[in-house]
Amino acid sequence: MKSNLKRLRAALGKKDMRLINAGDIQRLISAMNAEGLEPKTIRNVWGTVSLISNAALAQKFVDAMLPKRKLPRKKKKNPRFFTHTEVSRIIAASQSDHRTFYWLLAETGVRAGELAGLKLTDIDGERLTVRQSIWNGKEQAPKTHNAIRMLGLSRQLIILLWEQIARQKTKGHDFLFPLLTGRPGT
Repeated sequence: MKSNLKRLRAALGKKDMRLINAGDIQRLISAMNAEGLEPKTIRNVWGTVSLISNAALAQKFVDAMLPKRKLPRKKKKNPRFFTHTEVSRIIAASQSDHRTFYWLLAETGVRAGELAGLKLTDIDGERLTVRQSIWNGKEQAPKTHNAIRMLGLSRQLIILLWEQIARQKTKGHDFLFPLLTGRPGT
């Protein structure tokens, strides 16, 4: 907010609020765009202008709100992903818990919170059941009924998972990938 106010002060100076018009704001937006600022930053500045304008209207300092300006859109980004070769290299370079962790992520696509919430009892034979997730270190139920699901696993991954279960049982842990304390991560 402070940086937004600083930017507004620099652009508008001591101009009376009642004299600021849509053209002033559009010039500010165009200048920020030309400066190469991210659309999100420009939208945040507009949000600050909007808050000030609403407050001024509520206190009857101005007669009308500034109309919403044309704001730049967020650029669509292609999601980053690892190729099959990259995933194979990551898994091959890792050992023990990490290898099982990465392999499980790559093969199932489970979310980080779901992975952190996996308990030893969620592995049954050749299946993995996702029943819960972890958020801020606390167990939580899935947001939808469809989030509870069973996943089939490859034989190689099953072998790694049973080794992981054995390691965690010897430590007295209930979670498949716990912190050193035995509590869930994330």
